[in-house]
Amino acid sequence: MPGIWNPLWTASHGIHEIGHWLTGAFGMWVSISMGSIFQFFFPFVFVWGFIKHRDPHAAFLILTWQAASLINMAHYAGSAAYADLVLDTPHFVTLYHDWVWMLSHANALHWAGAIENFFWGLAVAFGLISAVGQIYCLAIIRKTQAHHSEA
Repeated sequence: MPGIWNPLWTASHGIHEIGHWLTGAFGMWVSISMGSIFQFFFPFVFVWGFIKHRDPHAAFLILTWQAASLINMAHYAGSAAYADLVLDTPHFVTLYHDWVWMLSHANALHWAGAIENFFWGLAVAFGLISAVGQIYCLAIIRKTQAHHSEA
């Protein structure tokens, strides 16, 4: 979104680009779609790690990143219908972005708004899960600390 810098979106964009780079040898469809797929699934690597290390508070906190990433993906996918998103490319060549390419090739540009709404819905869901989970974990931590201070 113009004029707004968000470190979570910057990290997500880097992961998105890595998805393209790692799968470039598998053809255009795979390479282009894997940017968004990597962007969606990568935060779950951290969620899994924090769950494995029995740190549910950190796992819920990572879901905030997931929500921010999905907001970014919603804007990205929704703009495909208008092809109005300006890309910042290292070689200063403006290209159509991934969702324009994918939806155009699938003759499905009319689905851009629905995909945007879907990603927004997921973002809200992950944001709520993150907030409720963090509040719950903090309540448990506070209760545990109170119990230890009484002992």
